[in-house]
Amino acid sequence: MICYLLEGNLLTKSQRIVAFYILYKVYNNEDFKVTPFESIVLSSINQCTQVIQAQPDSFEALERRAEVSLLNDFVISTPKVSN
Repeated sequence: MICYLLEGNLLTKSQRIVAFYILYKVYNNEDFKVTPFESIVLSSINQCTQVIQAQPDSFEALERRAEVSLLNDFVISTPKVSN
């Protein structure tokens, strides 16, 4: 359901960050490549980067930087090994 909302751009910017954080917490023990929403994350990073480059001093760019920061952590985080 979260992926559907993200793909359809049906969430506010704040809700998007929360949705990505939920996915991050649910899948933080998984390799990013095997998560069912890799394409959504990469697409969102690309869209955010375009906004940041086009309007670097805007409030929207500030919001997008927060989203990119979370998504970059998601992409580069390594799976945790449980004991």
